[in-house]
Order: sequence, then structure tokens, then C-alpha cells
Amino acid sequence: SAVKAIDCLGEHLMNLEQLKLTESHILCVRELGSSFRNLEVLWLGRCHLQDLDGVTAMEELRELYIPFNDVADLSPLKWLDHLELLDAEGNAVALSEQDLDDLAKCAKLKDL
Repeated sequence: SAVKAIDCLGEHLMNLEQLKLTESHILCVRELGSSFRNLEVLWLGRCHLQDLDGVTAMEELRELYIPFNDVADLSPLKWLDHLELLDAEGNAVALSEQDLDDLAKCAKLKDL
């Protein structure tokens, strides 16, 4: 299969609210670019994802599905004011006290 750059996708689909990239090869959320400002739901399951850096550009994100990846640090999520649901099953997260404090800053988070 061909490798395609998706970092400019958000520039063309600025009103996109849901994006499903399950089983893609995305190591860092930053690879998606910074134009998905209206994105509310993002699926990145089984994407070899390691880093959530860049997720803060998705200001309206309400649901984040990142199961079965290699994410160890959830701290970037503390800046997502609208996050309600996080699926991080099967990642490298150890959920330290600091991780729990960071997630507590997501005031609307209801499902973990």
C-alpha cells in the first residue's frame, strides 16, 4: 500500500468532526497537522502510536480512541477541555499519581 501524507488533510476538511485512522501507521499525533480544530472524535487504534504531542491543536476533541498502541504519557490530554471519553486500553501507560492528576484536569472526562 502507498504511504500518503495526511498532515494537510485538516486544511482541506476544516469542518471535519470525526476521523477514523484505525490500523494506520502514525507514531505521533503531530503527524496529523494542526488544522483539525473542529474534530470531536478521533480513532487511532492499532496505529503504532507512541506520542500524543500535538493533540492540543484539536481543541474540540470529545472522544479519543487510542487502544492497543505504545503510548506511555497521557499528560498532553490535560489541555483538552472538552474531552469526555478516553479509550487507552493496551498501551504502555502506568497511571502514576501524576497521570491521574493530569487526567483530573479534564473536567468533562466521564469514561476512561
